[in-house]
Amino acid sequence: MRDPRETPPATDPSAAPGAVEVLKSVAWSFFGVQDARTRTRDFTHGRPLPFVVAGVAMTAMVALLFYAAAQLMLHLYG
Repeated sequence: MRDPRETPPATDPSAAPGAVEVLKSVAWSFFGVQDARTRTRDFTHGRPLPFVVAGVAMTAMVALLFYAAAQLMLHLYG
């Protein structure tokens, strides 16, 4: 009998995550809410390069968003 506390297997353990799954995985990990099943799939079957590229791109987007918000506030109230 299987231990209920054990992490359930990924839906398709032989398949590497695609582009959408990589983006979703990186986005959820930005918020710290990635589940164990997805994390296991990513580290078991995923190559690191797509995750690094997606992480750097999302970090740049967040930085640009903060910069744009600061510039807008300086323009409106500065």
